[in-house]
Formats: sequence, structure tokens, C-alpha cells
Amino acid sequence: MTECKTLVKFMKSSGKNSELSMVLVQEVETKWNTRLLMLQSVYKSLPEIIQIHGEYFGRIQNINTELLKSLIEFLKLFKNASDELEGDKNPTIQKVVLYKCLIENHLLKYTNIENNLSMMMLK
Repeated sequence: MTECKTLVKFMKSSGKNSELSMVLVQEVETKWNTRLLMLQSVYKSLPEIIQIHGEYFGRIQNINTELLKSLIEFLKLFKNASDELEGDKNPTIQKVVLYKCLIENHLLKYTNIENNLSMMMLK
């Protein structure tokens, strides 16, 4: 997360952000969904950043693309839920129980994966 924030800040301040086909999104601390948008923009722009700066560019060396991809997949459901539940023109209360169940199942899936990995490491 920190490496992505640092990369976005550098690309924006250096003017290199404008060289990308899709600009990098900077995280806004008070809007948590911007964290996912930032991660998605970094993931999609990494090939272009490598073209511009080379694969040994120090600001991308510590970005684990597989972990980044997994984190994006994990956070997508939370963004979808908040987008669906923030409606101001249509009622959304009927979606609360649905998203509660979806999020619980989502978290259980990741908990089970983590538990299985822990058990494998103990063997």
C-alpha cells in the first residue's frame, strides 16, 4: 500500500503521470474507496510505468503484483456494497441484508484460506 502511494505521489509530482494512457488515482484519506481506485490504477499502469522508467525503477521494485491483484479482488466487494448502499434517489435498505451476507461469506472465504495455509505450514 505504502509503495503504491509513494509511486503515485512521485508520478504526479514529476509530471510523468500525464505520459500514461490512464492517469494514476491518488488516495484520499477520508474516502476509503479511493484506496481501491489507487491500487487498480497502479496495477493497470505498471506496464506503462516500466516502459517509461525501466523494470529496475526503484519505486516499483517492492510492489508485489500478485499481492496487489489479490488485494484489489478482496476490496472490490466492499466498494460495490458501498456504491449500492449510498443511493440518494432510490431506497437501498432492502440491499443491506444481502450485502451483509455477501460480505460475511467473502470474509469467511479469506479466513478459510488463511486457516488452510496456516495448517499447511504447521505440517
